[in-house]
Amino acid sequence: MSVGGIIEDAVNERISLCENIKSKENRVLYVNIETDFI
Repeated sequence: MSVGGIIEDAVNERISLCENIKSKENRVLYVNIETDFI
């Protein structure tokens, strides 16, 4: 598998996670995870 594919899968998983989380606190956590990921 290419690195690009791995990154795309990881981003898609995080997007799905964000869509499933409704609380404001967890949305802030999601943003922090994205920052660390980059």
